[in-house]
Amino acid sequence: MPSSLIIPSSHEAIASSQTSGLDVETSSENAIPAIVLDDRKGWLVIFGSAMALFSTTGIINAYGFFQAYYTATLLSKSSSTTISLIGALQIFLVYGGGPIAGKLFDVYGLSILFPAGSMLVVLALMLISICEQDRPYQFFLVQGVLFGVGNSMIFTPAVAVTGHWFRRQRAYAMGVIVAGSSLGGVIYPIMLNRLQEAVGFAWAVRIAGFLTAFGLLLANLMVKTQFPKQKQKQHVKLSQLVDIYEYAKFNNVSSTVASYLLAIINFCGIPARIIPGFLGDRFGILEILVPSTLFSGCLVLALWLPARGEVPIILFSALYGLFSSSFVSMIPAYIATITPAEHFGARTLYLVVAVACLVGTPTAGVFVPRFSQSNFDHLIIFTGALLLVAGILMGIVQWLSRGQIGESPPQEAMHCMRLPCSFYE
Repeated sequence: MPSSLIIPSSHEAIASSQTSGLDVETSSENAIPAIVLDDRKGWLVIFGSAMALFSTTGIINAYGFFQAYYTATLLSKSSSTTISLIGALQIFLVYGGGPIAGKLFDVYGLSILFPAGSMLVVLALMLISICEQDRPYQFFLVQGVLFGVGNSMIFTPAVAVTGHWFRRQRAYAMGVIVAGSSLGGVIYPIMLNRLQEAVGFAWAVRIAGFLTAFGLLLANLMVKTQFPKQKQKQHVKLSQLVDIYEYAKFNNVSSTVASYLLAIINFCGIPARIIPGFLGDRFGILEILVPSTLFSGCLVLALWLPARGEVPIILFSALYGLFSSSFVSMIPAYIATITPAEHFGARTLYLVVAVACLVGTPTAGVFVPRFSQSNFDHLIIFTGALLLVAGILMGIVQWLSRGQIGESPPQEAMHCMRLPCSFYE
């Protein structure tokens, strides 16, 4: 009989929750014990998850620093496409490993994934600092594969654990978590740039590794699950950040300012990942996600396409980071509304995102075989069109959801539905 998630209807459970002052949710089949939702301890878990993403995906968001340095020094004999693929590979593995890491999280919790992933991430950073010049295979193996696999073991559980602790404020909580990666995307590139100038690239990466180790230590201590470990039968945004840097340099923006565009996008992404989650819990996730996606597409076509010079490019970077960053927190939050919490880890659907990240860089290379304004324009139009199509498709999902469940916010109504869990079982 498939597992399901329903709103508790037991009078005893309701009376108990009223007596204790806590929000309690139970499973009708008693497969999962009652869990306390929106508890203070849950916010400590959220802070720990944010620290985990700050320490891992924050470095991925800083790949623009690595690409610029590799192009100028360590991998100067390699093509820009080859160097870009190192970053694309690590993101592909972060998202592509999501279903596997998610299923392991659903079954075994964090006891394996977080410690192992933390060790792989720190080890990869230390190995990056000793990779040899003009040996691209070393960077592919260390930064692409090892670092990507370690990140995957941390990213999916850090997001999925929200379902163990929150129901009413789930989108808001996820927004706080993924804001950690934006904050890391602000801190790490600035820190690495300054340290590289002061102590050299190798020690800059090692110091970043020490900071990452400290953040992951805190995450391992803070992040906990509520569901018991139950062994079951097993059947188990990159290219636009790099291209805006190259586009800025092509349009005579100084290298110093261009190197800070990545930090600007991530800085503006911090409130953009928290506030939409708060609004999504109040008005409905798709009600916030659809207009932000459509507006992001309009920004690409109306502001990036005609942008020439420093001021409009900086303005676009800030606004795009402000409106596009909601994707990261809102999409998994919506999936959580239609998925039982004990199966959420395997259903974050980041495998689709992984494929997009892997093919995104080669696709950008097809549009921009050489730097020219017309080639950049073609890529920008393609990007804007994809965003508009995505917004329209999500709008259709929103309309269909309203047709099935009325005008109530999806995250509340969907909890009343019995949802089969056989997709990843």
